[in-house]
Amino acid sequence: MDIGASTHTPLSGASDIRKRYMTYCSAKMRYNKKFKMKNSLSVIKTDILNCFGFNQTHKLSIDQAHNLLVIARNPWINLYYDKKLPDQIKNIGDYAIGHAELKYADFQKRYGKKFQILLTTDRAKSVETAVKMADRGVSLFDKNVKIKLEVLTKDYRHPINDFVIEAAQILRSSEKKYCIWPIINYNEKDIVTLANIGVEVIRVMRGPFGCNGTIKEVPDLNHLGKIGIDLKIPIILEGGIGNDKQVYEALITPGIKAILINSCLFKPLDDETTVDPIYMMKTIRHAADLASRNKRYHPYNLNCCSISKQIEDLM
Repeated sequence: MDIGASTHTPLSGASDIRKRYMTYCSAKMRYNKKFKMKNSLSVIKTDILNCFGFNQTHKLSIDQAHNLLVIARNPWINLYYDKKLPDQIKNIGDYAIGHAELKYADFQKRYGKKFQILLTTDRAKSVETAVKMADRGVSLFDKNVKIKLEVLTKDYRHPINDFVIEAAQILRSSEKKYCIWPIINYNEKDIVTLANIGVEVIRVMRGPFGCNGTIKEVPDLNHLGKIGIDLKIPIILEGGIGNDKQVYEALITPGIKAILINSCLFKPLDDETTVDPIYMMKTIRHAADLASRNKRYHPYNLNCCSISKQIEDLM
């Protein structure tokens, strides 16, 4: 998509503007009435979520991790098991932030508990392991935790939909009624199944984890967004988001409520050099703000702004 391209056709006069505005208002009212979501952005509370690195080479300081959350306006901090088993986690401070030896205990000492917890069943390869990870997290955090449910392939690049659905069924059928944010590969039937199970949010893969936006075959975002609207459930696009334009493409799409980014903060698309994660987050935050503004003020012309020309204004 050429974000800089304009498809806007000048209007002939004030009467045409008035008619078009009234048509838009009427359509918006019908839309809100029909598709008002019980689980809307108020559940996610942000349009950008982020993790803290895909592997041990993606290093951050405690202050950098905090600043990424602040710049993104992200109230959620992702915690990981990072190769530990559930019974090796003795208290909440034992959880990791990313995969480069940052501990939640150190983060808490400096910044307290002002961020809400997203606990990832990271790198679980079986339903049993994922369920145990979720159980352990809820036992430590009580109700103050959302479970980022995932069961992954051996290379940790893709979720296994059937396993994720099975784990979600187990967790939702328990007395605790876990708040689950599962991730699956794009499959309409599986999205419907998870919605019927009663998950809060559905995370859908744009591409493999760690591919940094280089994947060419991506889901039909408009269709994916429509599924979320029809099911009245928020959709988060995750995996394979590599740059600000891909962020814009996702967030300009009705029904896609948020994106989750990770490795692109450390390595730009089509570039072997490392980058400053703070700088990358600023560009991505700006792209998200542009998408939000264009969605709101340009209902007939969503592609009217150029990201590349406006990034420098932020820096």
